[in-house]
Amino acid sequence: MIQEKAYAKVNLHLQVVGKREDGYHLIETLFAKVDLYDTIYVEFIRDKDIEIIVEGEKIAKEKNLAYIAGKWYLSRYRIKKWGASIVIKKNIPIGSGLGGGSSNAASVIKAFLKFFKEKDPNLISDSAILGADIPFLLSDYTLSIGKGVGEILEPVESKKKKDYKVTIIYPDIFVSTKEVFDRFDEMEKTIIQSNPPIDVNLIREIASSFDVDAMKEKFFNHLEKACFTLKPEIKKLKENLEELTNGFVFMTGSGSSICVLTEKNERIPLEKLDGSGNFKVYEVGFL
Repeated sequence: MIQEKAYAKVNLHLQVVGKREDGYHLIETLFAKVDLYDTIYVEFIRDKDIEIIVEGEKIAKEKNLAYIAGKWYLSRYRIKKWGASIVIKKNIPIGSGLGGGSSNAASVIKAFLKFFKEKDPNLISDSAILGADIPFLLSDYTLSIGKGVGEILEPVESKKKKDYKVTIIYPDIFVSTKEVFDRFDEMEKTIIQSNPPIDVNLIREIASSFDVDAMKEKFFNHLEKACFTLKPEIKKLKENLEELTNGFVFMTGSGSSICVLTEKNERIPLEKLDGSGNFKVYEVGFL
């Protein structure tokens, strides 16, 4: 049996810079892996389909990215008469913007790689067909700029990130990525006018120095306003947090989690949050 830790990610910056003819959005983002993870157990079985059990969640097998990723790997390398039994112990909430489903898929591919040892130079970039976060989560990078539909990765070195923590507040609200992007398309002109895309070199410079003040001034998430119109309570959560901390407060991915980047010793008085009893809080470091 192979065991993998499926780490969550946050997007410290996310800008939408175009759209392909097939409808996929082109992004420029700053990915970071954090120390919050699901645990994946994979046992390989002869002459079997892929079976999957998700502890703590109910997800139809055919819609589970981990299942889809396993089938994709077997098909890519024309592996026949092999299947797998996969058990996922969930810790990362679903629909939270933390990449839990994508991380599960990436970890399944890693397990298949260890067992079958089939790999090619385009495996990581091609995995973007399964989800925009998967190439980063499949890679060894812990901090990286992501471009295209997530398949173009440019790792960033930053020793200073170890001095900081991320406090993740999950408001127990599921947000559909598709719905957020559809709303973004409706609001695109207004959103881009409010926050024109910044130069990738500036993203890299701020990431490398891990300058939190510069992040507060320059970084944004183009999906925020779209998400907030669908779920106004997430907007309220972000505004509440900005009143309680001097850290960098940001929404990750398409929501719903709101994150606060601070120095490790800073305490945020989360008990003062409106409705704080309904939130799940994760205080994590960077990998």
